[in-house]
Amino acid sequence: MSGDQLEQRMSSFERRMIGLTKGGVLVAVITGTIFFGQAAIMWYQLHEMKAGSAETHDLVEASKNQARNLQSIANSTSANAEAARRFAGASEAHIRAMQAVSRLERRAWIGISDVKASKLEVGQPVLISVGFTNTGKTPAKKLTIVSNFAVARNGEKVDFRYSAEAASPPERNSRGLLTAGGDTHINFDTTRGRPLSQRDIDVVIAGERLLYLHGLVKYDDVFGKHHWMTFCYFMDRDASSFVICKEHNNADGN
Repeated sequence: MSGDQLEQRMSSFERRMIGLTKGGVLVAVITGTIFFGQAAIMWYQLHEMKAGSAETHDLVEASKNQARNLQSIANSTSANAEAARRFAGASEAHIRAMQAVSRLERRAWIGISDVKASKLEVGQPVLISVGFTNTGKTPAKKLTIVSNFAVARNGEKVDFRYSAEAASPPERNSRGLLTAGGDTHINFDTTRGRPLSQRDIDVVIAGERLLYLHGLVKYDDVFGKHHWMTFCYFMDRDASSFVICKEHNNADGN
């Protein structure tokens, strides 16, 4: 029997069932094709995501390494900058110290070179000569010497003031400029013209009274620093030499 004859003998129901079966097979084929296509797409996307994830991980790790390297460089740069700052500070301090040492070596230094007195004689005043020397390497400017004398009992305090409130008015002598290595002498009449009596001489030789010469020296150096020095001497009992006092011999620390 031919196909045409067989188809003619089928009932309409059977023909519909065959059509539905063919349609179902076609739908199944199409659905399977779509499924496998979607599965392939998903597999490809998953593969790309994994590959991208690996690349992203590598990029992240590379970025972390680069950040660590940059931080290390930054730390090293900061440490170098701090070391440079400390070195600069130390160098500046060293320069200042060297300048201070150089100034101390070259500045003016005023000191007393000698103290001499005339012989104690009845009817004569007591004349004292004080020598001042600049032992520094540069001139002393605005040199001013304020001095005074006093006769006090042995152990009695001496008035070291150089103003109107002093027990006796001080003498002021200005020399203005004293060159390096230069010296100058100032003569004092400690009795202010009053002649000595034998009693005056006896109490000095006996040590009952002491004849003091004291003063204040002020001057500037060429570096703009102000300086001062105090001095005090008293006549020894031999009436021919002077002894330095235990106090009022000082100087500035500039």
